Parts: sequence; structure tokens; C-alpha cells
Amino acid sequence: MKKIILLLFAILFIKFAANAQITITQSDMPVLNMTFTEVIDTNCINVSFGNAGTNQTWNLTNIGSSFQSLSSCVSPASRPGAASFPTATMAVVKDGSLDSYLKVSATALEMLGINGDFGAPIGVQSAIFTPAMKYFQLPSTYQTAFTGSYTF
Repeated sequence: MKKIILLLFAILFIKFAANAQITITQSDMPVLNMTFTEVIDTNCINVSFGNAGTNQTWNLTNIGSSFQSLSSCVSPASRPGAASFPTATMAVVKDGSLDSYLKVSATALEMLGINGDFGAPIGVQSAIFTPAMKYFQLPSTYQTAFTGSYTF
């Protein structure tokens, strides 16, 4: 009888453990020296993302490439304007234009602001976001939601 109860308990434990969902944490966020390509489709009109929910298979073959940019995650101290963002853990350099200063922690990925040449008549400036703009609440799972606002 003890073996049957133990076996049933083990089966129930495995069943619940197998239904775990993906959790996005700080270890899934960008790191220094990472390079990535951002692709934007400005003509994305024939794509259906389907219903929300778990166990989805999405067909994104109709997404095109209207615009591409190359970004690199670098040490914030290596970029101009870093003094305006002392708590930044990385700077994202996008095609050599404006630098985005980010802070990655166990609770969020936040943009602290941007620095670069904004053109005439503003010129080279730092735009500091107050409070920081939250990109991701961490840890995040399916249906994690957050809100926020910022000014610069």
C-alpha cells in the first residue's frame, strides 16, 4: 500500500512539474559584448499572430525586412555621455548614432536615457528618463503585465 501511495505521489509531482511555464529572468537579458540585428517590417499587413494562450505555434514567414540596424552592447564607460548615467550597466550603440543607456537588474530591464547628436538646434545632449523607462519586469511569465510613465 505504501508503494502505491508513493507511486501516485510521484506521478502527480511529475505531472505538475511538467506543466511549468517559461520564466524570463535577468540571465535572459542582453550582456556586454553582445551584438544583435534589429529587423523592422513597415509593410507587415498579412501576418496573423493567432490566439493568445499557451501551446501556440506561430507562422511568421510573411514578415519582411523593410529596415535593419546593427546594435552592440558595450560598457557604458566607453561611450560619450556616460557620466549622465552613473547607474547604467550597459550602453547599446545602434548603427553608431544615439546611445541608449540601460540598467539590467534582477527586477527589471530599464532604459535610463539616450545620448547623442539630436541635430540642430539641440546638438549633442543626454536625455535622462525620469523615472527610468521599464522595458521588462523581471522575472516575467505568461501574462505578466506592468505599467509606467517617464519624462525626459
